[in-house]
Amino acid sequence: MMARQATCDAVVIGAGYCGLSAAIELARQGASVRVLDAGQWGGNASACNFGSVAVMPPALPATAHGEHDPAKRLQAALAPVRALREQIQAFGYDCAWTQPGHITLALDDAAAAALRQRGLEAQALLGTGVRWLDARQVGEQTRAQGVVGGLLNEHFALIEPARLLLALRNHAEALGVRVQYASPVLALEPGADTVDLVLAPGRISTARALIASEQAWSLSAAAAREPLVLYQTHLFESAPLTATALRLITQQPRVYGTASADKDYFRVHQGRLLFGSRLGLLPLDAEPQVVVSGLRSRLASYFPTLADVEVRQAWSGNLGFTPDGLPRTGRKGPVSWGGGYCGSGIATAVSCGRQLARLALADTTPMPSAGEGQAPRC
Repeated sequence: MMARQATCDAVVIGAGYCGLSAAIELARQGASVRVLDAGQWGGNASACNFGSVAVMPPALPATAHGEHDPAKRLQAALAPVRALREQIQAFGYDCAWTQPGHITLALDDAAAAALRQRGLEAQALLGTGVRWLDARQVGEQTRAQGVVGGLLNEHFALIEPARLLLALRNHAEALGVRVQYASPVLALEPGADTVDLVLAPGRISTARALIASEQAWSLSAAAAREPLVLYQTHLFESAPLTATALRLITQQPRVYGTASADKDYFRVHQGRLLFGSRLGLLPLDAEPQVVVSGLRSRLASYFPTLADVEVRQAWSGNLGFTPDGLPRTGRKGPVSWGGGYCGSGIATAVSCGRQLARLALADTTPMPSAGEGQAPRC
C-alpha cells in the first residue's frame, strides 16, 4: 500500500501563471496549499513565451464554432490586463513591464477589412491609442514584406515571462504555499467531500483539487468533456543581429503579429530577433526539426535576407482554444479546473487562477484570512 501523506486544504495541479495565482488566492483566504507541477522549474510555457500582455484578443481558429461576441471577448481580455498591472504595482513584482505598442499586420484586403472593424470595436472601449495605419505608415515601422496595412494598439504591454512567474512563486511561498516540481499527478480519486491525488511516491488527500494545467484536464472526466482544443505555438531566439538587420525588423520598440488565428509574431529583444508562429496550428506532436524549418520559412516570407539567421534556441508550448473564445472554469465536487485562454495568455491566465480559487472555495466554511502573512503549510 502506498504511503498516505499529510492532508492539505487544497492542492493545485500546475505551477504556471494560473496555478500560482490560484495558490496565492487560496492562501490569502487561509487555506493550506500545495502546488504540484509535472515539469522542472522554468520549463513550462509560463516561463518560456513571447511575453505579450494583450488587451485585444487574437483571432480564433476554424475549430471555434461557438457564438463568439467580439465586444465580450474584448472586455474579457481588458479586465485581466488592468488587474495584472495593479497586482504588479501593489506587490512590487520585478517583471520589466513595458508598453511598446503592437501592430497587427494585414496581409490582404480581407484581413485589412476585418482589422478595421476590430479597430472600431476597440476604440469604442479603449478610446485613444488604437488607430489604423496604411501600408506606407506600417512601412515606416517595419520593412516586413507583403503588408497592406496594420492596426496599431498602444495599450499592448510586454513583461519578462520567467520573472513574472518567479514573482508569483515567491509571493505564493511567502504565504506558506509549498511548490513542488517533477511531481506528475497520475490520477484523481474524488470522494464526496475529499479527493486523493495519486503520485508515484504515494498519495495526497485534500479537501479540494484544482486543475490549473489544460494538459491535466484529462485527470477529471468532467473537465475532459469541456470543449477545448489544444494546438502548439512555437518561438525562436536568434543570435545577435547587425544594426542593419535590426532596423529592417523594426524602426522603434514595437511588437508585430499577423491577423490570422495561425498568426506569426516578432519583436527585437536585446539585439536579437524573437520570431514565433502557430505554424498553421500544428498538432501537439510536431517534431522539433519540422518546427524550426517551418519558422524559418515563415520568417523568410517577411524578411528574405533573414532566411538563414542563426537560431540560438527554440521553444514550443500549448494553446487551448474554446468554441466561444473565452476561458473556462468548472467544478464537480471537490475537483475544479480552469483554462482555455485562446491565445490571450498571461493576464488571462493570472485572472483565471483567481477565479478558479474562488470557485473551489465557494459554498465552503470561510477560513481565517491569512492576509499577506503566513498560511498553514501542508
